[in-house]
Amino acid sequence: MSQLNGGELAAGETALKAIGADPALPKNVRAEATYHLASRAAEAGRAADVKKFADEVSKLDATGSWARRATMLLASQPVTA
Repeated sequence: MSQLNGGELAAGETALKAIGADPALPKNVRAEATYHLASRAAEAGRAADVKKFADEVSKLDATGSWARRATMLLASQPVTA
């Protein structure tokens, strides 16, 4: 997150993807990293990526708080034709 906040967007997203994909880490940590990817995608207007990352969060930790946040984020996206 510090990379993202410091303006290093590509490096920050790469780090979050690595965390989200690391099976050695706890599921809630992986879900949080993937949620932040969904949030960044929403800010950038990348609806397909928002859905992809939100779905991944739900797969990682379906009953966790990050899955609830991802569901709300996905529901807040504009409807596309």
